[in-house]
Amino acid sequence: MKEPNYFCEVVKKRWKEKNQVIENEKAYLNLFKPVKNELIIGDASPSYLRDPVAPYLINKKIPHAKILISLRNPVERILSGYLMQKKWKMTELSFYDYIIDGMDKIQKGELFPPLTAGLYFDDVRRYLNIFDSDQVKIIIFEEWTKALKKNILDILEFLGLKDYYKIDYLIYNKYPGKEKPKLEHEGYKKLIEFYFEDVKLLQKLLKRKLPWIEFMN
Repeated sequence: MKEPNYFCEVVKKRWKEKNQVIENEKAYLNLFKPVKNELIIGDASPSYLRDPVAPYLINKKIPHAKILISLRNPVERILSGYLMQKKWKMTELSFYDYIIDGMDKIQKGELFPPLTAGLYFDDVRRYLNIFDSDQVKIIIFEEWTKALKKNILDILEFLGLKDYYKIDYLIYNKYPGKEKPKLEHEGYKKLIEFYFEDVKLLQKLLKRKLPWIEFMN
């Protein structure tokens, strides 16, 4: 099961009725019953990054865990999410209206995860505060895609698997058209304003510049 969300209290409350979460420890451990001689096992639940409780629960149960966090340019991230929703007919809004609708909801104190999920600073800081620095690896999506083999090797080394590798990979979820739709200027501008301060804080936290050109000034 790719996203069991076992350590994610927020998702458990939100998705309980959809059977998209593993709720108890026995059921969670049963996911790993087929394990035999694997050198390492893991859980790929993106919601652990956003959930404020998840890192504490993970640390309590698996204090030696290795944490991989992948971050994508937040502007590109929400565009990708929007295109997925359009593909599955989950929204009829234009991209600009989709953004404005989300910002209006946030101003009213409502949830709009497609926008807020791109605010990475607090989420990353939680993990860096709870786990030792050698237990957390931050992957920048744009750097990852430019040098796949090198970055796969870096991850294997981080996981202690550099002597046990054979690199093989597939690329999933490619955009079906030749080019992704471009952002409308006003929507693009609003997104940069929305994420600007968070990206600056994230760069200070990671002590590095991020390759997101919209935020380089």
